[in-house]
Amino acid sequence: MGAIGGFESTVSSVCLNSSLDIDGPARGRDGYGSVCDSAVFLKCIRGRADRAGLYADAGDASFNSWPSAHVAASTLGDRMSKPNYCIPQPLRIRHIEKSFAWIDHRLLRNGFLPVMTHQEQSLYLFLALAADRNGVSFYRKEKVCDLLGMDFVAFEIARDRLIDLKLLAFEPYSAITVNGFYQVLPVDIQAPDFTAMLPVAMPPAPEPAAPITSPVPAAAAASKPATVADLTAQLANAFKTV
Repeated sequence: MGAIGGFESTVSSVCLNSSLDIDGPARGRDGYGSVCDSAVFLKCIRGRADRAGLYADAGDASFNSWPSAHVAASTLGDRMSKPNYCIPQPLRIRHIEKSFAWIDHRLLRNGFLPVMTHQEQSLYLFLALAADRNGVSFYRKEKVCDLLGMDFVAFEIARDRLIDLKLLAFEPYSAITVNGFYQVLPVDIQAPDFTAMLPVAMPPAPEPAAPITSPVPAAAAASKPATVADLTAQLANAFKTV
């Protein structure tokens, strides 16, 4: 079991060791050892496998071919719970300098990113980059819209939405100006669940019932309405009889 475990660790450690332990002309596009180089990959696996005694037949050339090594790596990869930690460019690790900006990771963990539009995300990123140690900045609206490629209406909608989400505070210079102080607030709450705020769908209204009409006697329905001539004739007959 120990031999198999050692061979498994080879597959997962190629990413870390290929750029440090293997000398050769193969280089990645950034000047470091390429973990995708098949020769390096086969060399590492073959050496560890021979030492582990998994392949007693050292003359088996089929293991040196890429398809067979790929199958072996795929089989072992299925057993791994997660890949080993790997830094793609270890010589270019970022560091905090004298002047820096930061974004709270709870913006993602607390569910704010999924409920923010692209305009809101862009504005929040800009204000976080422009803020001082207190989270305050005071760029003019015209300048912000010019840098972000955003019109005034979209800017105001995004700003008001960030205020509603309690991610931003705004204090104008005066009551007659549109510019003021912006403050990026701490992300210490959960994002609102807008799906729970949607109104419950009401059942469709029933169709109105047909109006109920009183039955009309057949004799009345068959009779025609009296005309002026008929009424005149009836009056004349009445006077004759008198």
